[in-house]
Amino acid sequence: MPSVLITGANRGIGLGFTRAYLKKGWEVIATCRNPEKANELKGLSGNIEIHSLDVTDFAAVDSLAGELKGRAIDVLINNAGILGSPSFEKGGAGQTLGDMDYDGLRHTLEVNTIAPLKVVEALLPNLEAGKLKKIITITSAMGSIEAMEGEFISYRTSKTAVNSIMRNLSIGLKEKGITVALLHPGWVRSDMGSAAAPLAIGESVAGLVAEIDKLDLEHTGCWKDHTGETIPW
Repeated sequence: MPSVLITGANRGIGLGFTRAYLKKGWEVIATCRNPEKANELKGLSGNIEIHSLDVTDFAAVDSLAGELKGRAIDVLINNAGILGSPSFEKGGAGQTLGDMDYDGLRHTLEVNTIAPLKVVEALLPNLEAGKLKKIITITSAMGSIEAMEGEFISYRTSKTAVNSIMRNLSIGLKEKGITVALLHPGWVRSDMGSAAAPLAIGESVAGLVAEIDKLDLEHTGCWKDHTGETIPW
């Protein structure tokens, strides 16, 4: 039975991934900051285990790796992330020139950029022991340098930076047989994406899972959206 570890599994895209992989009959290792409050996640049935994890707490990441020592993980999905501003409705407050929340910028980089690297590093032995050997990081087209539109400086920068990190890892890990990919879910109706978004979580996740299934070493380092379209860097 293949296994997947999903960060930020308590809501939105992460919860959607959890449901999708349970439906496929996979073993799911779901992580989130406050499992005791994750009622929807706790209500799911199937081969699932839930772990408490704040991805910015490196000691906690190492502790999780210790708990999972010796276990194979076929797919790691770095999904945990934050927008870094109150809402789309507020137009990226705190993320524009002249209105920059610099503490917010640092925290956004910690969550969206630095944490995924630490999670990969800590769980690398588990991925090496897996059969599928895939690292997926959920990013955003808002991080495309070619498509920058201004505003949301913290969020866009954090995604551009994590794209660079994962592209780098794809080169170094290819010799280990590990595929690394970046996936953009589209603009999804969720707490982060807002009710105005055109895509339902289920529609986005179905496309993302299909793309993950197709990935192999030939595609390592790619950046695609939920429909399989390549996104410009």
